[in-house]
Amino acid sequence: MPTYSVLIPAYDEEDLIGRALESCAMQTVEPERVIILDDNGSCDYRKIVASAYPRAEIIRSDRRQGKALNIAKNVQKISSDYVLVLDADSFVDSNFMQKILGNAPFDVASGTVMPDSESTKTIYGRHRLVEYMYGQVVMKRAFNLMGSPNIAGCFAVYKTDILKTFGLPSRTVTEDLDLCWEVLEKKGKVLYVPEARGYTREPQSFDEYSHQVRRWYSGFWQCVKAHGAEGVGEDNRLALSLNFIFVDQLIIAPIWFAFLLGSILHGLSEIPNLLMTLQPILSNSVVSAIIGAWYRWFPFATNIPLFIVSITFDLLFTSTITLLWASKQGNSKQAALALPLFYLLSWYNRFVFWASALKTTLWKPAAKGSIW
Repeated sequence: MPTYSVLIPAYDEEDLIGRALESCAMQTVEPERVIILDDNGSCDYRKIVASAYPRAEIIRSDRRQGKALNIAKNVQKISSDYVLVLDADSFVDSNFMQKILGNAPFDVASGTVMPDSESTKTIYGRHRLVEYMYGQVVMKRAFNLMGSPNIAGCFAVYKTDILKTFGLPSRTVTEDLDLCWEVLEKKGKVLYVPEARGYTREPQSFDEYSHQVRRWYSGFWQCVKAHGAEGVGEDNRLALSLNFIFVDQLIIAPIWFAFLLGSILHGLSEIPNLLMTLQPILSNSVVSAIIGAWYRWFPFATNIPLFIVSITFDLLFTSTITLLWASKQGNSKQAALALPLFYLLSWYNRFVFWASALKTTLWKPAAKGSIW
């Protein structure tokens, strides 16, 4: 069995880091080293280490420098075959590394991510419960078949030589995805191991949720722009997986949105009193041109039965996939209760996805040599 060490980047994480350390202590394959990378925060982790995992080391930086630079600097001290980068707010099952290392050799690997039990008490954690279930049953398995799975950055396993050579890129806000795509472009092996499970703390408020979603989608588009500039199509696996995402977000989602908006406009036009109120707005030349163009582009947008059929198919497909997988995990009730929240927040996510695309048009990736 290959050897591994654990790096836990942390910035003021004393409330949750104990679980991460305990999960390291419980691994059926023991790590050679467990190192907390204290990013010059205000917490003193020594008491937590003493009670949770006394063998763990603490390396404190003299200034705050972020996850990517902290790992790139300190991974040079690791001699193990692989490195598990474990977020301080996450933890993994006791057999996580045994499941992952059983698939060696590889360059990058990750497992199934789920919200922790505390997260599912909030609407955002419940949304993520469905999002993760559906995403890992459909999207990640599809990516796996294409040979280009995206990793879960909260607990990913990297070949040590990869991290020593490349580090974690700091040019984007999703350094794990950036490195994963770089490995794919260099014909490396990236794995999704569904039976290796871990858990993470999800946002507890809308502000936290919104910030996280905006960061994820901005990072995705930054990676598209950075790698696209270098010819992402050179690796067919990566190009195929990107097309899979775009088919969903670029074609399917806007068609449903066209149904939704067109049906709403059609319904409003049938309310005489409301139409009188809206008439000054609708008679504006710009607004009128936009609405006219919308109907020309999407002549089916006012077809309410077609809209209902489309949305019903989406709901049934997503719900069926999610509930079947949830039943195998023993949390069907939680998943069923979370489905309405998932559909509600999914529309917000799609808006952020395309807003991030527009924002990224002004972003310019730094040269690799200056940051790796």
